[in-house]
Amino acid sequence: MNALRECLDLIATSSETLGIEETIIALLALAAVVSVVTRFLRLPYTVTLVLAGLVVGVSGLLRDLQFSADLVFLVFLPVILFEAALNTPAAYLKRYWPVIALLAIFGVLVSFAITTAGLRWLTDEPIAEIMLFSALIAATDPVSVVALFRRLRADRRLTTVIDSESLFNDGTAAVVFAIALMVLREPGSVGIDDAVLRFLWMAAGGLAVGLAIGYVASRLHRRFDEQLLELMMTTIVAYGSFLLAEQLGMSGPVACAAAGIVVGNVGRELGMSEGVKQAVTIFWEYAAFIVNSLVFLLIGAQMDLRAIGDQIGLIGLAFVIVLAARAVSVYASAGIGRFLCPPLPGRWQHVLVWSGLRGTVALALALSVPRDTPGQARLVTLTFGVVLFSLLIQGLTMGPFAKRMGVAGPAHHPGT
Repeated sequence: MNALRECLDLIATSSETLGIEETIIALLALAAVVSVVTRFLRLPYTVTLVLAGLVVGVSGLLRDLQFSADLVFLVFLPVILFEAALNTPAAYLKRYWPVIALLAIFGVLVSFAITTAGLRWLTDEPIAEIMLFSALIAATDPVSVVALFRRLRADRRLTTVIDSESLFNDGTAAVVFAIALMVLREPGSVGIDDAVLRFLWMAAGGLAVGLAIGYVASRLHRRFDEQLLELMMTTIVAYGSFLLAEQLGMSGPVACAAAGIVVGNVGRELGMSEGVKQAVTIFWEYAAFIVNSLVFLLIGAQMDLRAIGDQIGLIGLAFVIVLAARAVSVYASAGIGRFLCPPLPGRWQHVLVWSGLRGTVALALALSVPRDTPGQARLVTLTFGVVLFSLLIQGLTMGPFAKRMGVAGPAHHPGT
């Protein structure tokens, strides 16, 4: 209840003329209008939401609005992760799991290393601050891309790889970020051995917690055939796995994603009646739609265009380096993965590179940095700027690029 109250307060306390209820209704109405507009403009929904949020922010209507890291992590992120995991088919995940694991772990570490090296070489920024930024920007957030691919009827195997990677690289990036933040705030407190142990504890521990909760929940679903009860159970699993893992010092995102995959492929398919299954699917699809709508509107509304303009050179350089790091990590992971699973077609790899948008997780991590941390304000501005570049440049061109790569349309049958 406190988290819900915080969510409502953070969305609407800013306006001097609107109350909480009116502000929420106004944001939802704006999201509905944007949804209708995107159907005519054929633009990615989330990108259009960000643009609408920019208009709201510039207008000053919600001038004191706060986009809180706690709001994202404790309220929004479990919904986004669980819904995506719930709809991840186990057959494709099992088929491509080696390359997905490489992208989500090895790829994040490679992106982190290359971004750190590039910014260190080309700028005079402090190395600890560079490492912190490189960690938080390493995770992809292809929400709008996956929605676009579904509309374009892209190959389900490709969307599964993209979606599954984003589910788990959030956790990897969060772990690396936590270690980098500790290094920045307490220099010399974390050695290589300690960093590796922390990484294993957070990542592997989160996976174990998620699998265990997902398994228990799936067993319980077989014992009931009550629609509302089972909807409540899935909600408990989503938030419970996330919060339990966080309380144990593990990765909440990894736990939530793992639990969602188990419930989606075992609990829903084997333990739910058709009516309950349909209700669960519709409920989580709607919840994710609402959450994503609010998140991307708030992202746009919180963009400080003046601060971004002041740092435009550094932001542009960082965006190019991040994109280059993404390309290296994808091609390297695909190259290694071809020895472990069916190889990814070359066109898929190109699409994977360009679909690596940055968004919610990067901003939440940046905003979670304590204000007394050296370079905190600059870090937030740099992160918002790179996210804006990513959403506008990659997001707006993803549709034409996917068509050019031949991955859209029902007639497409890439090699396996």
